[in-house]
Amino acid sequence: FILSSCSKNEEPRSEPDKPQDIFVRDLNNGHFSTGQPSGIAKPIYFSLQKNAEAKADGDWDIAFTGLANTLIVSNSKVGTWMKVLNVDYDKIDRKPSLSYSEAESGNIANYENGWYTYDVQTHVVEPIKGKTIFLRTGNGKYYKIKMISIYEGAPAYPTSSDKTTFLTFQFAELE
Repeated sequence: FILSSCSKNEEPRSEPDKPQDIFVRDLNNGHFSTGQPSGIAKPIYFSLQKNAEAKADGDWDIAFTGLANTLIVSNSKVGTWMKVLNVDYDKIDRKPSLSYSEAESGNIANYENGWYTYDVQTHVVEPIKGKTIFLRTGNGKYYKIKMISIYEGAPAYPTSSDKTTFLTFQFAELE
């Protein structure tokens, strides 16, 4: 038998801390609609680094635009890129090893690499479970984002009579 012990000065190994989740609820552009989405919504510019809405000519990381603000655009002018992966948000604790490129980044919605589905009969937009948006900013920070809802109050079962362009999402900085 081999015995080993720790000295009193050694600290036990611990798992790295989980990233701190930040929730943004009902981020809105001052307008709303109900029913079938139509037209391009007034963009909402957002800084993950400041956890705040930003101006179009200011320091923003992502913008929500397009139909009911479902199109997410990264600020590639300042070197911010994003990628959507089929991975559960809650299972990611560190920045993944990803290559970011302009060809794969900058505008995500409901396509194959998008974050939501749209039901043409009910006109309801719902986030796809297990989709996580990853973002690398121009200054080298990494974030994960999970879209939760585009409806006011983030109802569990939205209908076309719920008000849209009220974005609810969670995000965390990754190390």
